[in-house]
Amino acid sequence: MITTQLKPPVKIYDFLKEIMMVFHNVAYYPRRDMKLEDVYKYAKNLNFTHVMVLRFSNGWELLVRHLEGMLAVFKITSVEYQKHIKHHAIAT
Repeated sequence: MITTQLKPPVKIYDFLKEIMMVFHNVAYYPRRDMKLEDVYKYAKNLNFTHVMVLRFSNGWELLVRHLEGMLAVFKITSVEYQKHIKHHAIAT
């Protein structure tokens, strides 16, 4: 399951599309006004094993949490969108 930060900026949705092309079996659920703990409970009730939270503050960050407890935070320093790469192939 993937979601975003509270009140995400508009540009986050372009990056979300790119992430969803990489992870094919991911489902996007809008965060609305839920706290992260509530998001984790919601995901567990839907039988997801991981939750990814995409956020943008001073750069892109991707939080990945295994619902059994482990959490990893990835800071993404460079993004090249697929539409800006000439002669690219479709991700499969």
